[in-house]
Amino acid sequence: MRKWLLITTAMVAVSFVPSEAQAEPITAAIAAVAGWWTALGATTLGTLAQAAIQLGAGLLLTAATVRTPSQQDLKRELTLPTARPAKRWVYGHFATTGTPAPWRVKGSRLLGCILFNSRPSAGTNLTFTIDGRECVFAERVTGTELTDPGDWQNLFDFASEGELVKIKEKFPDWDANETQALFWLGLGDQAAPPAYFTDNYPEYFSATDAWRGQTVLWVSLSAGGSVSKRPKRWPNVPPQIELDMDWSMVWDPEDVAQDPDDPDTWTFSDNQARCLLDAVRFNPVRAYGPGQMVLSSFTDAVPLADEPVTRWHDSVDAGETVTEPRYRVAGVVDWTKGELLDLLQPLAAAGAGQLAVAGGQLSYIPGAYQAPVYTMTDILADSAVDFQRLASRREVPYALKGTWTAAERYYETAELEPRLVAGGSTSADDIEELALPLVPSGTQCQRIVKIEAGRRAAQKRLSCTLPPSAIALVPGSSLTGALASPFTRLNGGWQVEEANPGVWLQDGENGKVAFRVPVTLREYSAEIFDWDPETDEQEILSQDLSSDDVELGTVEGLGATTVELDSGGAVVLMVEFSFDAITDYVVDEYEVGWREEGETIFVPLPDIPDSAIETSTVVGQFGPVAFGKSYDLRVRAIGPSSEGLWSYALGIVAGLQVSGASASLGGPGELTVSGTAPDNGYYDGLRLYRAAVGEEFGDAIEVAEDDTTPAGSPFAITFPGLAQGPGAFWIVPYTTTGTDGTPSALGTFTIT
Repeated sequence: MRKWLLITTAMVAVSFVPSEAQAEPITAAIAAVAGWWTALGATTLGTLAQAAIQLGAGLLLTAATVRTPSQQDLKRELTLPTARPAKRWVYGHFATTGTPAPWRVKGSRLLGCILFNSRPSAGTNLTFTIDGRECVFAERVTGTELTDPGDWQNLFDFASEGELVKIKEKFPDWDANETQALFWLGLGDQAAPPAYFTDNYPEYFSATDAWRGQTVLWVSLSAGGSVSKRPKRWPNVPPQIELDMDWSMVWDPEDVAQDPDDPDTWTFSDNQARCLLDAVRFNPVRAYGPGQMVLSSFTDAVPLADEPVTRWHDSVDAGETVTEPRYRVAGVVDWTKGELLDLLQPLAAAGAGQLAVAGGQLSYIPGAYQAPVYTMTDILADSAVDFQRLASRREVPYALKGTWTAAERYYETAELEPRLVAGGSTSADDIEELALPLVPSGTQCQRIVKIEAGRRAAQKRLSCTLPPSAIALVPGSSLTGALASPFTRLNGGWQVEEANPGVWLQDGENGKVAFRVPVTLREYSAEIFDWDPETDEQEILSQDLSSDDVELGTVEGLGATTVELDSGGAVVLMVEFSFDAITDYVVDEYEVGWREEGETIFVPLPDIPDSAIETSTVVGQFGPVAFGKSYDLRVRAIGPSSEGLWSYALGIVAGLQVSGASASLGGPGELTVSGTAPDNGYYDGLRLYRAAVGEEFGDAIEVAEDDTTPAGSPFAITFPGLAQGPGAFWIVPYTTTGTDGTPSALGTFTIT
């Protein structure tokens, strides 16, 4: 059955290129080549005396040179607000962040919808964090943790008031009566936003903001009180919410109840072959239809991926056999990050597999030994035979170092000890990284690295032309050499890297036909895939994962504003930032970067050594910046053996400030503020801040807000409901991302 499939695949791309026409029939000549060829029939070629039949070149693709971003890099990029969120699919069980779409600030509430998966999700086995802080769902009246997912009805009910989120760690400046956070999770079947948003904030959200068919989280968070303490509560703007759950549902070809074209019948799975097949058939870039792929090459790999493999060291520790599926995947595929085949390669590599293209069809060779489908007994002499015992040194490093995305390390990249490549480079520095970003298991990573090391060690290469009997060979096929002397050195196991079968039909002397199958072969054997858990498995000790990025945590208190510096009579606009120094862990330095809106790369600033910090607050500047432009800032701590998580200040608008600001007392509990709003597209509203007389703006808290004043318009706003007594006041514009602009001092007033 397998051999017949390969022949069929080769036939798909047959094309006829007519040459000079003659009158004599050549059907007999075709029959002389191979009996199966007569199936084409005399009527097809009977009027052609000379023709060339090309079956299309085939090529075995390799992931060795494909560089894909790490999962933590993808997660960081996907948290940044954008007008057009990237199409992304999340496979397996994984913890990831999402893209705010949109995000708004209204009074004391942070509101928004966060896109996590550009398709429906299972949503099972859910846990989550906010800015790295552990959270749970809680009962509204008592605050008791809801441990049973069956009690989370409000999470999926968009007509409800939402599921109450309880953040386990104590927040600064926290009012016990505040509703910390509310969540609504749409798994793709939602038809409208939660009623909470359209009823209470119709100016921001409408019934059409449903994100149908996609996985989104709607959130309402308490913004907090004072300016100085709010960044401690929410160190990231917007807050980084991470969902750890079962994501995409994929078709199971072994389940007859599932329809390959009806997603409603599919189930969740992290089976590598199922996820790869799903990505090939339904990716939003260029989905492969039935005639563009060899479906059975993917479906046949599904049982292999589910095979249990012993985890030796875990079994020893447990006193019983511990296993894991042979090939799983977990992670995000961002479909905007490269060419389609480059994006599919990490899914194939997670199964130690290889993609191949032959005759315009995509096929998959799984990460297991493929039995020979052909015996090479003859090589045609009409072209040169190129035999190489040793591959290029660039192809055979000293060792391979595998990296994977470790669930035990909060889904950050972890690496294995290098595995030597037999017969490889003699330079101990020639260690090549084998990045497997969609592999969630260290032992799975080890098995794949060993297979790839075996492939690299198999250095023999052979290019030759085979007779018509080799027409069934396609890239990935296995064959055995059984050549007579003096070609016995070419015997052994081979895998087809490239095949370009061609038939030259020539009604020449004696009716002879030249029929050629040029191939490029590489050394191949079952030993490449051998795995003995007891002797081959490396022990992954807990200390190997101790450089946990989360230990250093997130830099808190990050804030930024624009300042004017007098530089020899010229005024230079700079951005001044500050954040709280980390004192709980050893920090060597702080890494800082900034960028202008529209740029993708952060420009690094000189690192700030921890030894140079003399106070609990770190202060720095970057610039000069251009008036009215928007900038992003990020900061993280660097320790002796680990790196902290990035903290971001987004949408810092240089010079976003109210002009001509002034204030006067109104009636009881009122203050009237006048001025002109910034004439800037990033401007979104005004906030009134208050502090005790004699205190600085950093001690002020927000007491009122206005979002009715258009950009560039003069205003005279009366803020009511202010507490009686003296106070210092500031008016501050804010951006569409909720970031405050530059405060304008209004003076001190005694509210009656």
